[in-house]
Amino acid sequence: MESRHHQSGQHRLAKLDNGNSVRFLEIGAKLRQPDGTLSRDIYSDGTHLLPAGYTIWADAIQPTLQALLGNNWQPVRTLPQPPTPSNLPGSAAPGVAPLHFVAGAMKNLNQVPSWGNAKVELVPDAERGKILRVQFGHINKADWYGGFGLALQAPTAGEASDVVGFGFPVKGDGSYPNSTYVTLTTDKGVGYISGNISAIYEDEAWHDFVLNASDFKLDPEWIKKNAEAAKAQSPTLDFREVRRLSYTVVAPLMSQKTIALFGDPFFELKTPN
Repeated sequence: MESRHHQSGQHRLAKLDNGNSVRFLEIGAKLRQPDGTLSRDIYSDGTHLLPAGYTIWADAIQPTLQALLGNNWQPVRTLPQPPTPSNLPGSAAPGVAPLHFVAGAMKNLNQVPSWGNAKVELVPDAERGKILRVQFGHINKADWYGGFGLALQAPTAGEASDVVGFGFPVKGDGSYPNSTYVTLTTDKGVGYISGNISAIYEDEAWHDFVLNASDFKLDPEWIKKNAEAAKAQSPTLDFREVRRLSYTVVAPLMSQKTIALFGDPFFELKTPN
């Protein structure tokens, strides 16, 4: 609930809106739950926003910024020429047949955990046996995020350099949600997060998408909760230690949806000379 002091401050700020060079936008209601409380999915500590919160904020102010700055202005997250899966980080070089170690066979699964605005189904596929169908969005009218998780088995390679990537077969629907990222968690509970990979949905044919170790960084949320341990933790992901995948999409999923098909996740091994 808003305090009287807060409401008074908002009222004074609103008076500065001259309809031209200064605008006042009341977007607090968009960042609160229906009962007026703050959601942990939007705020990390009741004050600082999480990615889902910044997405709500950005979407709320974008029309006003567009009107002030003109049609030539575009928000940073809008890519004039979004990268296609063939030139995303970690994509395999053409002409090279990579070696794959299956990290988790869909045929062995009966259910897959999901969260937020996402629905997962294990469905039959004529070529791949069993695949994962995930709908992000249009599941509920509250959550800006949705995702799923999978347990993984990593190869017992001799050297970290023997495992050069992690990936999965994927088939998109031509959409481009705001943000998509992969978090890989190690056997010690350390999280490594990828950059935005939303361009993978643009390809509506099956393709293998692969991320290299350099495409991951230590998860800031893990660092925040484990400040001392983070000081001694290697910033470089060792794929041999990975035990779990978390896959998350952040977008206005109450009104948008993305549907993707996933095959068996795999680790890519170094090709013998």
